[in-house]
Amino acid sequence: MVCVTLATDLFLLLVGAGALWYGAERFVEGAVGLARRVNVPELVVGVVIVGIGTSMPEVVASSAAALGGRTDIAVGNAVGSCSFNAFGVVGLVAVLAPGSVTSAATVTTLWLVGLTALVTALLFTGRKLTRVEGMVATAVNLVRWTLDIL
Repeated sequence: MVCVTLATDLFLLLVGAGALWYGAERFVEGAVGLARRVNVPELVVGVVIVGIGTSMPEVVASSAAALGGRTDIAVGNAVGSCSFNAFGVVGLVAVLAPGSVTSAATVTTLWLVGLTALVTALLFTGRKLTRVEGMVATAVNLVRWTLDIL
């Protein structure tokens, strides 16, 4: 194990956050440009490309944590990310652009919060999710994305 100081940890956290911010800006610019170039609604590009792309850090971090035997970190990351996206991001959008959060966005948010609450409740009862249940959860999410696009 490498000995790292608190200052190094904070430095790496700040550098990573800065790189993430910069990358996110470029990512959104590219997605908007793509939507306009191929004449596809920005919502579709947002759901398919941006939605998946912005989830990749959570997928990678949670996968690395799970493969490293730190499943609590993996699950905590997923639940925390969903909760923050549902309340923090949607709330911030409503504050910055009042009236911009539509009923469709609200329904999608409630759907995600409900599923997150169900999975979290199962995990707090000491029950473990099986591989099949994980595949079902993934399939449900793919169906949700498809319905969002249609």
